[in-house]
Amino acid sequence: MLALFGGAFNPPTIAHYEVAKHVLELPEVTSLLFVPVGDHYKKAGLIPANHRVNMLEIMTSKLPNASISKVEIEANHPLKTLETLEIIQSKYLEENIAFVMGADNLCGLTNWYKYEQLVKRFKIIIVNRGELDVNSYIKMNFPFASDNFVVACDFEKINISSSEYRADLTKEDFLLMDVEKYIKKHGLYR
Repeated sequence: MLALFGGAFNPPTIAHYEVAKHVLELPEVTSLLFVPVGDHYKKAGLIPANHRVNMLEIMTSKLPNASISKVEIEANHPLKTLETLEIIQSKYLEENIAFVMGADNLCGLTNWYKYEQLVKRFKIIIVNRGELDVNSYIKMNFPFASDNFVVACDFEKINISSSEYRADLTKEDFLLMDVEKYIKKHGLYR
């Protein structure tokens, strides 16, 4: 199964790294694609995609079977998750595709664009950090597709975020050392 891990990765943190590492250790998962959002994504402080991709390349060099898709960067408009998954599925016809999300996002999934189609057609890997009884929530809210959810239960929550780093650039321990060097070399987030 090919797992897609989407986000701004502005910058990619130790938390992103640990989630990716954890997902790659799941027996069902054969590889992982980071899918960074494009520059047209409306988010305050979003640095250009080329820098975010370069930092993800540093990260993927330390993760076996991980790579980057520029599908959202190359699109001429912001893509919905379902659209991204459909495009990637068309490029990887032999693969089962899964979308990685934190349990905190599961509660809002019913508000996503064509969410029923999304959860029926693609696997959803839930990284459970103990905030929610995920299995019960899935059975209650997605009984029509509960078999399409893979719950990674034993992930220890890491209280690190990109926005916290951007607010305080002294939090160098939030990043892989080579990512921090890249940020300093290019004068990012000042």
